[in-house]
Amino acid sequence: RLREACYQRGSTWVRERREGLTFLHVSKSGGTSLDAFFANFFPVGEMIPTELQVRRMVEWDPQDWGRYRYFKMEWPYELTAKCAPPLHFVTLLRNPVHRIISLYKHLRREADHTERYDSVRARRTPEVEAARSLSLAEWARLAPPESGAYFRHPYLGMATIGVRNLVDKTDAELDALLVRAKQNLRERFAFVGIVENYLASKRLFCQTFGLPAHFAVGEERLNTAPDGGAAKAPLDPEVAAIIESQNRWDVELYQFAQRLLEERTKAFETGEAPVLSRDADDLAANAQRPSRGCLEREIEQLSASGFYPVERSPLAPSVRWTGALPVSTLDIVAAWPEAG
Repeated sequence: RLREACYQRGSTWVRERREGLTFLHVSKSGGTSLDAFFANFFPVGEMIPTELQVRRMVEWDPQDWGRYRYFKMEWPYELTAKCAPPLHFVTLLRNPVHRIISLYKHLRREADHTERYDSVRARRTPEVEAARSLSLAEWARLAPPESGAYFRHPYLGMATIGVRNLVDKTDAELDALLVRAKQNLRERFAFVGIVENYLASKRLFCQTFGLPAHFAVGEERLNTAPDGGAAKAPLDPEVAAIIESQNRWDVELYQFAQRLLEERTKAFETGEAPVLSRDADDLAANAQRPSRGCLEREIEQLSASGFYPVERSPLAPSVRWTGALPVSTLDIVAAWPEAG
């Protein structure tokens, strides 16, 4: 799974096969939830560990790239694409104003689990101290290089050359990078989702990778704000306007991603995009399997997600299932032993 995907090349749709996913994640953009969904498709040994995520790229062993099929990264696309193996790039964007307010609340609330790593703690300490000592209105007005100022344009940086490199860019240079970022999202990313349209985004992801439609049912909600989130919080219009102005390139990129979600969804609905049906061979093989020694078992639903007892049998390897959704449908193509 998650090898073949539908790509948009200008006005043409193509099918491309790659060996896994690189999820480019921006903090407070629903990444923990979507990461939990992606993790259902990979064994633990094929997913990049946190200890490697937090390292700088120069600290990686070149062999690290070949050890995994799923990478969750906070690195810019163009830099990552030069170093990583040819994997499918995916990402999730959130309303930039809501994202930044959520970041402020997160910094004030509690330590991030990644702060146990020295490199992360050194970078985050000024941000945490500033957020905890200032009101939102004061914090939002901090501008680089002031200590604790938040990074502007992380979506633009993620899609192009890098967040920290955008501080000294002129408006004209940011305009040019926005053009590049839009082109990257349209033609280089197999999937671009929107936090505010999470279920629609998951449906598009399933269509893009030829997954059964019911895989998109349910909504992971991990690492969510206890107060309902930035979108539901009352906000001073002046503060919102300041944040939106400071991040207007990100706002435009987010709006572009919204349109991209709508266009790609329509392309699958109208048949413009090719429909992947990689399960056809498996199902055909299942229909042709010898019935002798096998029994048909109807499995409608598993009552809840979580770990189930391991069943041991000398006739087959052990199987244990877990899932992120409250209710999941489990498709099994298998020949069960007669006494199983």
